[in-house]
Parts: sequence; C-alpha cells; structure tokens
Amino acid sequence: MSLLPSKILYLKKLTSAAKDFLSKHPNGQVIVWGDLKQDEERIWFPETFEEFKALVWRHILIPFEVGQNADEIKDFIEGAQLVLHEFSDFKIKKIENLLSHLAHFQSFQEGRAFKGAFKGKRAVICGAGPSIETIERVLKQGDLLLAAGSGIKLLVDRGISPDFGVIIDPEPYSENYLKTCDIPCFFQPRTSSKILKTMTRPPIFMGSGDEFPLEDALLCSSGIEPYFFNAGWNAATFAYAIAQFLGCEEIVQVGVDLKEKRKDFRQAKIWYEEFQNNDSLLKANESEILVKTPFHLSEEIAELKKALSEENPYLREAELICLKLYDLLLIPLWQVFQPLFEGREGEDFNLHRHLFFQQVVQEYSDAFLS
Repeated sequence: MSLLPSKILYLKKLTSAAKDFLSKHPNGQVIVWGDLKQDEERIWFPETFEEFKALVWRHILIPFEVGQNADEIKDFIEGAQLVLHEFSDFKIKKIENLLSHLAHFQSFQEGRAFKGAFKGKRAVICGAGPSIETIERVLKQGDLLLAAGSGIKLLVDRGISPDFGVIIDPEPYSENYLKTCDIPCFFQPRTSSKILKTMTRPPIFMGSGDEFPLEDALLCSSGIEPYFFNAGWNAATFAYAIAQFLGCEEIVQVGVDLKEKRKDFRQAKIWYEEFQNNDSLLKANESEILVKTPFHLSEEIAELKKALSEENPYLREAELICLKLYDLLLIPLWQVFQPLFEGREGEDFNLHRHLFFQQVVQEYSDAFLS
C-alpha cells in the first residue's frame, strides 16, 4: 500500500458517527467490521503500514465493508484474505500435488532455459472467458500462442493447437481439460497432479509462486533446484509472466475476462498494474534451511508427531528446533496464522502456538501417514 489514510474509523455498524467523522476528516476512511465488541468502536490513527496490517489481520475472518474511495484498503484486505485462504489447508494439497509430480515424471524440462527464446515475437494468451470467440480474428501467423488453464481444451476443440499450455490450478474441474495432452505445458508445484498426468511430454518446471520451505526441501532432495517465479494469481497472470520471460515484446490477451466480483480476479488486475519487468519475475532461493540430502516426509512427520505428543504443552523450544519440520513446516505456517492469535487479552499465547503446532501435525499425519 503506497498511502495510508490519515485516520480510520472502524465500527460495528454504520452509524451517524461515520458521517460526523468524515465531515471532520475528509481524508479519512471508514471500515465496518461485522462483529466488533462495543468498546472496540473507535477512531484509529495508523502511523505505519505495520499498524494497519496488524489491524487487518486481527479481524481477517470478519466480514467487512469500506467507505467510498477506499479501493486501496479494500484491495489490501481482500488480498490478505486470499493469502489466508491459500494456507487454509496448511499447504497439504500443494505438497500432495508435488509428491505426485515427482513420483509420476522421471524428469521435467527446465523453464529457465527458455529465457528470451522468443524475443521480439508477439504473444497471444488465450483463456477460457467469453472473448475466446474472437481468437480466430486476433491470432496472426507467426504469433506465439499460450493457452492458459482450461483454455487449452477450448482451443483444441476449435481446431487450434497452442504452442504452449500454462497450468497452475491445484484443484480444477477435470472435464475442462484434455484427457490426453500432447502440448508442452509450463507448470508450478501447486498444479493439479490429475491434470499434469495427462501430459504426454515432460512438463516444463517454472519455479514456485511462493516460498514455502517444505516444498523447496522436497524439490531439492529430488535433485531439482527450487527458485521463485512470479506467477501472479491465476493461469492468465502466469501465462503473461511467461510471455515476458520468453522475450515477447507485444502481449495480447483473449478469453481473459476479469470479473469484478471475484476476489482473485480483482487481485489479478492489481498484479497486472504492478507488473514491471523481467527483473521481478525470477529470484534464486537463498534459504539456508534447504535439505540437500534424501528427505523422507513420512518419517519426519512421524518424528514430529511423537515430539508433540508430550503432555507438557510448554515443550522446550530446543527440543523442537532439532527437527527438520520445525523450520520447514511449523514456523512458516505459524508466521502466517500468528496474527490471528495476537492481542487476545487473558489468553495464553504460547498455549495457542503449541495447539496450533499439534493441529498442523495431526492434519499432515492424516494426509501422509494413513
């Protein structure tokens, strides 16, 4: 967020206090949180972005409304909600997909090898939105055609074979994809294993869209160098980033119809606006906790589960720090969810943390040990 309003009034419901506040503070904003306690209704003076972020995360699970001309505030809150949603299953689905990819394919093509391979070309990105009906008029000879997500099947059904497919959804509708796909496709670890298994060619590994240490460790222990590639919010933004990376100078989008009502579409529009150049696309992984030796997830989960089964909820930190999954799994997840537990008066913060660790380990045990 570039600018913060000078004052924010946050309320349980819209009252006359909002009008009075805005009449006195023309540059202020009103946020209405759904179920605040009466004594929490107050005028707030955020001096830093961190203060504003702390307020947002404290109420992240509560429905909200904002006043007029508060798009920046709304975008940030919705972006935070989407981040929390991405972690709602503790990244279990993402890890399941990755393990399936590693087991199914003997090798992947390296996406970084394609950098600048189509320099000067015009790229046409085709999604599955209604404007795909114009693809025949838009597509010109010599164009590089990238099909995003379920746009792959729609193009093939129209007799058009894209040069590359781009897939990233972790749980898409299988009927929207080809049963057998002979098109080279870029992917990231979160991509649905069901869809990736339809590929007849080795898929093209294009880094990870976020930095999750457990995922990086699994890649590294399998001989694959992990790195960050800015894929944005969906298959269309991923395709756009790839077109830039390939060196395309002009990028045209067809069937990419961003509907305002979907949070991820609104965040995608923001991503396009903030997207600058290739320098922001690719970043080497500089983590110091990568596992470069064989890494057996089930064994590590069992060891962690045993350590957390102790009756003492205040297990000494030193006993957990020695376990690989402490840094690879527990701490990264806790950093996301920790703000939800902060500021609760009269509650034991350390106990919340311990119970959170137990819940994570139990869900990973259910997913990977059963």
